[in-house]
Amino acid sequence: VLDDLAGTYLCTDTTGVPVVLRVAHQLSGEDLMRAEADVLTHLHRDPGGDEAAAFIPELLEHFYFTEAGRPEPRPANALAARGELFTLAEVRQAYPHGVGPKDFAWVWRRVLAALAFAHGRGVVHGAVLPPNILINAGHAVQLSGWPYAVCAEAGTTAHVPAVDSRYRDWYPPGVLGREPAHAGVDMALAARTMVFLLGGDPLAGTLPRGVPPAVGAHLKACASSRGALLALRSFDGVIERLWGPRTYHPFTMPGRAEFGYRASE
Repeated sequence: VLDDLAGTYLCTDTTGVPVVLRVAHQLSGEDLMRAEADVLTHLHRDPGGDEAAAFIPELLEHFYFTEAGRPEPRPANALAARGELFTLAEVRQAYPHGVGPKDFAWVWRRVLAALAFAHGRGVVHGAVLPPNILINAGHAVQLSGWPYAVCAEAGTTAHVPAVDSRYRDWYPPGVLGREPAHAGVDMALAARTMVFLLGGDPLAGTLPRGVPPAVGAHLKACASSRGALLALRSFDGVIERLWGPRTYHPFTMPGRAEFGYRASE
């Protein structure tokens, strides 16, 4: 997977253990790759038993990678691999009309849990976009793309350092204006990404027929919210009203094995 900053590759280490390797395209990406390493280290330092920590990549090593034929070393981050990963961009390609509302539901719950975990530790992700949300066979969802994250504790003026040019129109105006980052940036981007996953128009916020109005109303509220934890609790109420108690709902990528999550996980 390629983005503006780095390529992401599934590799194995010298012992054969799977590793996710992120390598910057240029040495100029050093600051952002270092920022990703620092943020991931911060988030996994004393997670306090919060299960949502599993939805955030674990840093194994930050180092410099030298490729044959390219003398300039490039910054790289090695991350723990958690099974086969599918970005939401890939999922939408596999489902051109969008996934079903129940498929969206378990993804969204996990994304909200991951954001609540990060926000509770003073971190704004800054790029909650389709390439950075990965469905994982073992843990259902993993939130990647942390080079753009910032610590946004009370009183700070840090802003999101860069935007993904492919999704420039998705960002709130304040990000492009380099205003101080806050949790609402993540909520706005995440809500648009979920509209995209459902097959809707992420800029207009419109959803296809067949998506319950309660889901659309919830996402609209989330787009202007700054509270991932409150949004998670609100969405649990939406799920119960629409479908009753949460149950196992498998998800299948065409040509791939079935995977999903159980509500007890």
